[in-house]
Amino acid sequence: MKPDCKYYFLFLILQLSGFSLLAQNTGIAANSFRNNIIKPNTIPVAEAIGGHNQKWLGVEYERFLNRGISVGALVNFGLFEDYTFIKYHDFFDEDEGFSFTRKEVKTKGYHFVPSLRYYFLKAQKKKGQGIYVAGNIDFNQYFKKSEIKDCYYNTLVDNIPIYTVDEVFSQLPGLTGLYFSFDCKLVPDMAYNETYRRQFLGAVKRLCEKYNMSGNVFIEGDLALLLTAREMGMNNKGVVVGSTVNVAAENHIFGIGTTVDTPPEEIDYAHSKGLYVIMWGLKSDVGNKKANALNPDIIRTDKPIPVLMLFDRFNFDYTIP
Repeated sequence: MKPDCKYYFLFLILQLSGFSLLAQNTGIAANSFRNNIIKPNTIPVAEAIGGHNQKWLGVEYERFLNRGISVGALVNFGLFEDYTFIKYHDFFDEDEGFSFTRKEVKTKGYHFVPSLRYYFLKAQKKKGQGIYVAGNIDFNQYFKKSEIKDCYYNTLVDNIPIYTVDEVFSQLPGLTGLYFSFDCKLVPDMAYNETYRRQFLGAVKRLCEKYNMSGNVFIEGDLALLLTAREMGMNNKGVVVGSTVNVAAENHIFGIGTTVDTPPEEIDYAHSKGLYVIMWGLKSDVGNKKANALNPDIIRTDKPIPVLMLFDRFNFDYTIP
């Protein structure tokens, strides 16, 4: 992250030197020492009550060139943001309800601010007290971390429970013997926001590591999302959507996602490149049989019972708890 440099000119500050460290000796050496002022720099009152929970420490040095002109430097570092907020996603349709997320934000950083001051109203006996005009250059760098902590989802229909993936994983027996595919449909207005993508993938990574499921959870998404996941050290198998077979093979992606309308020769070509094929769009018995005839490696469907029956794997004795 590159430091940010900002320029500030022509502002008035009433400066009190109650915390100044001044020499009390006499003579030439003392006079020279009195030209130096060191002051602690802590959080101002306005920031302390602003709700961002800022905490920083710093020190300011000021040296007087004469009675009315001084040069100085301010250095501080610490926590400049530490807060939690809730973001509401205000969209409804026949399949989705109202949802919101709780996010935690922390920003650490530092400032280095050299300055030149001219005191046009000053105390007669003490240097560093008065009203001055200053020119500052603010060199600063921030390191911001935001993390989604909780997600909440409310249905439009009463008595329909919604479970988080964490809750599902925690209650499934023999979890590590099962495989899941995460179809990463990101919030539309944030789908290509790099920070949001990394937060999303970070949540998936933590969940998979918590339950030792990184090798059992596939991530479906565009090529940029899968490459970001790889950069973040995720070991999940990636299934690319919206890219060609050649692009997927060149980037060593695990597989491609496609529909039941994909030409058979394209699926054969993907297999020849060593790619796995995940297929969706199986919305009927006809679609199920069509998909099976195309010889995909994995079938993904929102209606698993007809697919299980097609492959003679449905347990008719199973009772939904």
